[in-house]
Amino acid sequence: MQLLRLKLENFRQHANTEIDFRDGMTAIIGPNGSGKSTLLEAITFALFGEAGKGRTLDQIAFYWAESARFTAELEFQFIDGIYRVMQGQTKAKLVQIKDGEHVVLAESKSGVRAAIQRLLGFNAEQFRNSFCTNQKELAFLAGKASGRREEIARMLGLDILELADKQADGYRKDAKSQLQALQGLTLGNLEALRTAVKEAEKVLASCEKEVAANEQALQRLTVELTTVQDLAKRAESYQRLQERFGKLSESLKEKASQEAALLKKAAELDTLAKRLAELAPLDAAYRQAEEEIKRQQKFKDQEQERAQHEAVLAQAHQQVSQLKAEIEAMSLPDLLLLEGQRKQADQAVAAAKKSLESAREAWIKAKSALDGEIKANSDKASKLKKEIEMLKAGTCPTCGLETGPETPALVRHQQEFDACAKLNQELKAQRVALEVEPADLKEATEAVAKGEADVKTATDHLVQAQSSHRVASEKKRTSDEMQTKAAQLEKVIAGLPKEFDEAKLKAAQKALEEQQPAHQEYLRLAYVPDAIKTAQDELGALQQQQKGLKEQQAEIQSTPDFAAFESSSKAQEAISTAAAFAEKVRGATQLRDNAVRMRAEAQRTLESNKAQLALLEENQGKIAAVGHRLQLMEVTQKEFRTLRDRLNLEIRPSLQVHASQILSSLTNDRYRRLDISEDFTPVLVDDDGQVKPVISGGEEDVVALALRLALCAMIQERQGYDMSLLILDEAFSSLDGDRRTAVMQYLSAIKTQFRQILVISHIQEINDVADACLYVRRDPKTRASVVTDAAAEEDIPGLAAVMYDGSRDTAELDMARS
Repeated sequence: MQLLRLKLENFRQHANTEIDFRDGMTAIIGPNGSGKSTLLEAITFALFGEAGKGRTLDQIAFYWAESARFTAELEFQFIDGIYRVMQGQTKAKLVQIKDGEHVVLAESKSGVRAAIQRLLGFNAEQFRNSFCTNQKELAFLAGKASGRREEIARMLGLDILELADKQADGYRKDAKSQLQALQGLTLGNLEALRTAVKEAEKVLASCEKEVAANEQALQRLTVELTTVQDLAKRAESYQRLQERFGKLSESLKEKASQEAALLKKAAELDTLAKRLAELAPLDAAYRQAEEEIKRQQKFKDQEQERAQHEAVLAQAHQQVSQLKAEIEAMSLPDLLLLEGQRKQADQAVAAAKKSLESAREAWIKAKSALDGEIKANSDKASKLKKEIEMLKAGTCPTCGLETGPETPALVRHQQEFDACAKLNQELKAQRVALEVEPADLKEATEAVAKGEADVKTATDHLVQAQSSHRVASEKKRTSDEMQTKAAQLEKVIAGLPKEFDEAKLKAAQKALEEQQPAHQEYLRLAYVPDAIKTAQDELGALQQQQKGLKEQQAEIQSTPDFAAFESSSKAQEAISTAAAFAEKVRGATQLRDNAVRMRAEAQRTLESNKAQLALLEENQGKIAAVGHRLQLMEVTQKEFRTLRDRLNLEIRPSLQVHASQILSSLTNDRYRRLDISEDFTPVLVDDDGQVKPVISGGEEDVVALALRLALCAMIQERQGYDMSLLILDEAFSSLDGDRRTAVMQYLSAIKTQFRQILVISHIQEINDVADACLYVRRDPKTRASVVTDAAAEEDIPGLAAVMYDGSRDTAELDMARS
C-alpha cells in the first residue's frame, strides 16, 4: 500500500490541508499539539471511517470553522490499482481509478468499510496494531492478553484456514444428513420391480393387437355410414323444403286477404276526398273572414294607443309650462360674489391666527428665557454657598490648601452670593408677572373669534345660494326631459294609422260565424289525401310481397332435393336407415375406445414400474456418491486442522526470531534475545540467558516497536504481497539519545523493505535520516494547522519563532467543546 495524497477539510486542527506523499522515509515534524498525530488519525478515518479512541464523530470538526462539515480524502495505490476514499460524518465513497475513469465501488459508511477490509485484508484495529503505530498505542496488542494468539493468526491470514475448516465441517454434516436421508428411503425390491416391468410389457402388446382389430372394423363401418348419411341429409333437406313451401302458401293466402281489405279502404277514402273538395271554397271564405277580423282588431288597438299617448302629451305640455313659470319666479343670488366674501373672511381668520401664534410664541420665549436666567443664577448661588462653607472651614476651594479664618476671598464670595440672592428675588417677581396673559395676546384671540364668526356667516349665505341654484337647475333639467318626451310622443302619434272600420269588423264576424260548421268538417277530413297516399303505398308493397312469395315457391320446386323423393314418408324412411347405421358405428367406436383405455392403463403401469426402477437405481448411485463425498470432507477437515495447528505453532517462534533480530539492531546488540510466552507476552532476556523482570519505559517502547516491526514483516511474507507502508507516531520519544539513533539507523536500513515510511515526531534529528520532511505548525491567527515541506519552510523568515507549542490551543479547544 502506497499513500499518494491526503486532503483534509475542517478535520480537527486542520481547516484546509493537502499533502502529496513521496516514496522513502518522510519525517513529519512539529511541536506538541500542532496537529502531527491528527494526520495519522485522518489516514485511519479515511480508510475505515472510525474516529480516534476516546473521540466521537461530533468531536472531529474544526471548532473555529464556520461550517460543521468535515471530510478526509485519501488517494492510495495498492497492488496494481489506484483508489480514492472519502469519509465524512455521514457520507463515504470509494472509487477505483482505471485509465482515467472513476469506477465507484461503494457509497455508504458500511459499504466503504467492508470494501476496504476486503481489499487490504484487515480491519482498523489490526491496521493500528501493525503497520500504523500511534504514540498512545505503542504497547504490543494492549489489552488483548487472552486472545493475542488468535488476533495475530488473523492478522497473518491464518484465519482463512479456520474458515475453511468450518466450511468443510458444514459440507461434512450436509453429506452425512443426505446419506442418512437416502438410506432411509423405502423404494421397493430391485428384482421384483424388473419382473413387474416385463409383465407390463406383455400386457401392453396384447392391448395393442386388440386396438388394431377394433380400429379396422370401425373404419369399414364408417365408410358404409358415409353413404347412407348422404341420402339421409338429402331427405332432411326435402322435409325442410316441404315445410317452407307450405309456409309460403299460407303467407300468400294472408296477403290476398290484406289486399282485399286495402281495396275496400281505398274506395271509402275516394268518397271522402270528393266531400273534401266540396268544402274547400267554404273553408277559404272562413279563413278570409278570420284575417279581416285580426286586421280590424289591430287598427282598433292602435286607436286606443293613440288616445293614451295624446293624454300623456297634454299632461307633459302642462308640466313644462308650470316649471318654466316657477324658474322665472325664482330670484337667484350671485355665487361668485358670495364665494369672494367667504374667501376674504378666511384670509382674515388666517392672518388673525398668525398674529395670535406669534404673540403666544413671544410670551412662551419670554418665560423660558427668564426661567433659564433664574436657574443659572440659582446654580451660581449654590456653588458660591459651597465655596463659602469651604473658606469658613479654612480650605481654598480652588487649590485645596489651608487658609485663614478671615480672607478677602471669603468677603468677595459673600458679596457675590448676596448679589445673586437679590437678583434671584427680582427675577422671580418678573416671572410671576409674566404669568398674566399679555394684552396683544388677548386682542389677537378676540380677532380670531370674530373672523371665524364672519367665515361662518359667509359660508351659510353661500350654502343657501348654492341650494337655490341646484333647485333651479333640477327644475330646468326636468323641463328639458319633459319637452324631449313630448317630442317623442308626437312622433309616435303621427306614426299610428287611422284605418279602423267598425262596419267591416261586424261583417267579418258574421261571415266567420256562418262558415264555422263547414270549416270544422274540412278540418276533420284534412287527413284524407295522406291516407289515400299511404293506402296506395301499402297496396303496392303488398302486391310486391305476393310476387316474391310466388318466386320462392317456384325456386323450391326446381331444387334437386325436392324432386328426389316422392313423398315425406320416403324421406323419413331414408333418415331412419341412417340412424340405425350410426348406432352400429357408435358400438364399434365404444369397443375401440375401451381397447384404447386398456392400452393406456397398461402403458401407465409400465411407465410407473420403469420410473420406480429408475428411482431405485438412481438412489443407489446417490448413496455411493454421497458416501464418497462424506469420506472426502472428513479427510479434508482433518488436514485443514493439522495445517492450521502446525502454522499456529510456527507463529510464535518465527515472530520471536524476527523480533530478536530487530531488537538487536535497535539496541546496538545490547539485547539480542526476546522470548514470547504462550499468551504472546514479550519477555526480555540478557546475554546470560536471564529474564529481565524489570525494564524501563524506554526499553518497553523498544520491545513493543521491535514486535510491531517483526509482525509487519511476517504479515507481508504470509499474505504474499508487499504492504510497503509503515507509519510510526512518536515511537521513540521516550528513548535516550543512543537508542533513538539506533532506531533511526534501523528505519533507514529497512527503507528497501518498506517503500514508504512515515515518522511523526517532534524531534528534529529525524531530518538526518529522512528523505523528505513535512513541517506542521499552528497559525496563531486562524488557530489551524499548516503543513509545508522543507523547501517552503526555508522561505519563511523566523520559522523557529513562528512554530509555537500548540498544546495551549488544544487545551482551549477542549474547554470550548466542554
